[in-house]
Amino acid sequence: MKLAYLSKSVIMSITVVILLGFQHGQLNKEEYEKSGEITWEVQTKKKVIALTFDDGPNGTYTNQVLDVLKENNAKATFFVIGENVKRDSRTLIRTHTEGHEIGNHTFTHTKLQNIDLISVEKEIKQTDDIVMKYIAQKPLYFRPVGGYYNEEIVKAAVDTNHKIILWSQDTRDWNHESADHIYKQVMDNIHPGDIILLHDGGGDRTETVQAIKRLIPALKKKGYALLTISELKNLANDKSPS
Repeated sequence: MKLAYLSKSVIMSITVVILLGFQHGQLNKEEYEKSGEITWEVQTKKKVIALTFDDGPNGTYTNQVLDVLKENNAKATFFVIGENVKRDSRTLIRTHTEGHEIGNHTFTHTKLQNIDLISVEKEIKQTDDIVMKYIAQKPLYFRPVGGYYNEEIVKAAVDTNHKIILWSQDTRDWNHESADHIYKQVMDNIHPGDIILLHDGGGDRTETVQAIKRLIPALKKKGYALLTISELKNLANDKSPS
């Protein structure tokens, strides 16, 4: 009986901790949105969105993505990995030259929740340094691996003068979903101010490339403009529809 009682007590305690943790997480999200330290989407009535691509540059897939964007006169933001920039600076330079925005996605693509604050800041600074070496412009925005954030990761971003950008739509292309799935996921859920997560590196991104060949013209046909993160954020709280 005593053992059963203790088990119930333990279960109740765990439940309370989980609920408090969830509530705290929700509160943090609201606080971070209000402070501007983290952005998931932009509040606007205008038909504008941002496509974002993680894990490049990749000589094959990033260039294919850039070709599609160029053909459709669309802009995007690329969250680059420092080690990949080191291997393929030419693609980074092309991305920047064609008017797209460069964001920071760590140097080694490590899970930041597993390392200390100094190491997190090092991951960010190393990527800043190598990006600046090739395009003479420091990234304004940082995206942590997997979208995971905690107080320490937010502090590292703030200390290195970055705002964190997450997303409102996850296409799950990282899970090697089909082009049809990616297309449908976005088109079925699109709304003004969306930040959409895609990938141009970290694996075979053929399906992503095929998806955006259909997706970008379809979005434009619906009246959406595809902007960089900075351009999108400049329209925050704009209530005019056009």
